[in-house]
Amino acid sequence: MGYAVRWNAALRGAARVVAASLAACSPQALGPPPSVVVEPASGDAREVPDGPARGEVPLALHQGGRVIGLTDGAEVRVTRDAMELRFELEDLDEESGRRHAARLTLAGDPAPLRIALGPVESATEELAHPFGVGSALPGASYGYPVVTLDPNSCHYIYVDAAQRREGRVQIVERVSSSASRVAFPLRRFGSAELATTHSLQTLPLDRIYGAFWQDHDLDLVISARELTRFTLIFAEPPRPH
Repeated sequence: MGYAVRWNAALRGAARVVAASLAACSPQALGPPPSVVVEPASGDAREVPDGPARGEVPLALHQGGRVIGLTDGAEVRVTRDAMELRFELEDLDEESGRRHAARLTLAGDPAPLRIALGPVESATEELAHPFGVGSALPGASYGYPVVTLDPNSCHYIYVDAAQRREGRVQIVERVSSSASRVAFPLRRFGSAELATTHSLQTLPLDRIYGAFWQDHDLDLVISARELTRFTLIFAEPPRPH
């Protein structure tokens, strides 16, 4: 148990150093194309409008002119160009206690795909839950300049309502008085196993595994409609660093 806690603390400490060194690298959101290609776990992909079907496609991957709606279990072939995840997010409101946030864990191994439905346990347990209390990776006020590949931790993504500013994510548009459509860039990566941080072009992996969770009812229980597990498969090898 002590070893697991020390290991998670070391990873979060490394993430703080990386984030501080790249604090000036706030990325810009990509422009929205007109439609979304829904990538299911199996079967044929289909195209739906970008906007009216946002409730049907809660998580979308944007890359260049492509917009791919991710469903649970989706496997998507991507290039090594800049990309971002977009989704709708309710404001985090400290005064009311409604701490709405999205949690994203990414790894170079399939561990995120094995996250199960059910209660989220604390990260202080013997087997740390990547969405558990204490598992969030530190980030700058404007976002995560480096996305950490760590199956035991998550990126904690929110919009701060009280301070009327963005919080660890970029606002694409306000969709209601208490919610926004936001963009989370995936451009530079680090991990405990990598000697240095990498762009998508030089990242020495052929795929990235991810899990995305929004606890809409704030009950700390993962339900089927709240969880999206996915795999990004690179269509080309990494370029020299």
